[in-house]
Amino acid sequence: MHYVTGLRRSAPFALALLITAGAQAASVSSTLTVNGTATLSGTAFVNTGQATLTNLGSGGATVTGTFASTINLLTDITGTSVTSKFTITLSGGTLTGTYTEPLTILYGSSGNASATITGGTGSFAG
Repeated sequence: MHYVTGLRRSAPFALALLITAGAQAASVSSTLTVNGTATLSGTAFVNTGQATLTNLGSGGATVTGTFASTINLLTDITGTSVTSKFTITLSGGTLTGTYTEPLTILYGSSGNASATITGGTGSFAG
């Protein structure tokens, strides 16, 4: 499991994630930035956008792809926070996980959030 810290979202929709992936001999800190739109559709916010992951792996590569998430307004809100699943599709595979953010972000405020990478495919498997 990889933990993401430093997630920040502001209107209309922008996220910046700091991903720290542990390895046996070393750890690498990467930054993921997402810019896109959040559209209200029925009882959900559908979030889509461009994802850029910098300082990836030991070579410090930069990759771009897409971000997708759906926040169900009936089930994903608990108290003053929102927790939702997301998928990031990059050229080498996909990253999946969950993020938690303050409820006020849905109303256009900026704020800090956190995310956890729970899985991946292709280059990101394992």
